[in-house]
Amino acid sequence: MKIEIDDKIKHVYVWLTKEESKDSLVMEEIKPMLDEYKDNKYKLIVFHSGEGDLIELTKGLLSHNKNLALNNTV
Repeated sequence: MKIEIDDKIKHVYVWLTKEESKDSLVMEEIKPMLDEYKDNKYKLIVFHSGEGDLIELTKGLLSHNKNLALNNTV
């Protein structure tokens, strides 16, 4: 697990491995800290490791976002 806190923009980033994502005790351990940041108006962002091919999924996401941008232009 990796936790980064950006006080300038009030964001807390939490990166969890596949194993940590499946372990309910992990979130229970960090929940009090995350709740404290949430109470202080920080945005919580939790990343969970996935199962798919990162390159192929990223290509698909970029292509999708490009299509959305092209369709929203006037």
